[in-house]
Amino acid sequence: MKPLIHLFHLSTGGVLAEEDQTPARRAQLAILAIATSLAMAAIWGIAAGSSVPSLAAHNAYKLPLMLVLAAIGAVPVGMLAWKIVGVRQKARELLHGYALSVFLGCAVLLVLAPLVALYYLSSTAAGPLFAMGTVLLGLLVGCATFVRVVRSRLREDARDDEPSDWRPVVPGVVLMLAFVATLWQVVALFAPIFPESTPFRGGIDDALVLP
Repeated sequence: MKPLIHLFHLSTGGVLAEEDQTPARRAQLAILAIATSLAMAAIWGIAAGSSVPSLAAHNAYKLPLMLVLAAIGAVPVGMLAWKIVGVRQKARELLHGYALSVFLGCAVLLVLAPLVALYYLSSTAAGPLFAMGTVLLGLLVGCATFVRVVRSRLREDARDDEPSDWRPVVPGVVLMLAFVATLWQVVALFAPIFPESTPFRGGIDDALVLP
């Protein structure tokens, strides 16, 4: 439990302790954050499919796999944006902040999973809307967390006379857009996630007006 509390502390703006400054320790924390995120995504998936037991069982493994694919798909674009905007620190700062942002975004899904299940079991109209709303909220929290964590880390390394650096905002936005774009198509590959048909089930094809 203590490592999880530590992850929450770091993802909500906490400062790295001296013993956590080494690359090996930070890599360990990032791996723990991703592993925990997969478990939280699985719980949300079960809640989203709770009205159909077979769908809930499938979501238990589909949601973590979807998260892995979407997260990996966004990394190269984010790292390129990190280099283009000229952030001085190494790219591991990007990956560390990314892992914490995924962790806190999935934590949002976890705490709202009981409400998702409740709405799905009690309202066929509001269930899918509420579930998709929790996903949107998780994405927004994840993006904000990335910017906050990385800026906090860069501020620690900056001199007192240096102005606040907003360059990490760019790779944060790029990461979010790449993550959403990848996730959108991954959802189409693994559909159905929800019992009902949603605007995202068919991927980008459902958003385009095809001839």
